[in-house]
Amino acid sequence: MADNYSKPFNSDDMVYDSVLHQYILTPKVVKDLGGNYKDDGIQERTLKTISRRVYGWVYKTTNSHNRYYVEFELACNSLVRSIIEEALKAQLEADIASGFNDIPLQSPINFVNGNIIPRNIIEQNMIAPEAEDAIRSFSNPNLLFPGDYGIRFESRYPNRYTEWEY
Repeated sequence: MADNYSKPFNSDDMVYDSVLHQYILTPKVVKDLGGNYKDDGIQERTLKTISRRVYGWVYKTTNSHNRYYVEFELACNSLVRSIIEEALKAQLEADIASGFNDIPLQSPINFVNGNIIPRNIIEQNMIAPEAEDAIRSFSNPNLLFPGDYGIRFESRYPNRYTEWEY
């Protein structure tokens, strides 16, 4: 079996933020998809928001005991890297088409009729369906597994954990 792991790296489409432990799309992808944001500052914030939304959804969906292992898989597994890129691009496309990333910024209260949108409904709709489908398509490992993998990352991959500084 081939070793699909490598230290996180940057490409024309994604850069790895070692502080956030997340890949972030580059402005080139916005241009390639035909998007246009008001200015570079808004574009940069939007790209970081997209990354936070997708990664946050993964971390909320998976078992919290698996957090560091899932973080490692998202950063270092080349097979998962292509999946996360697909998910980030799907989220960006949804935002370009309809302002999808503004959904969590909506007030949960409709003051006209007094209805309240439950928080879980808002959270379920924070990630674009295509982005969710991309992440759910990867099954080895199942990043969204609700149980405990029983893997303690520091003991299973000690060199990668300390040397890669992912």
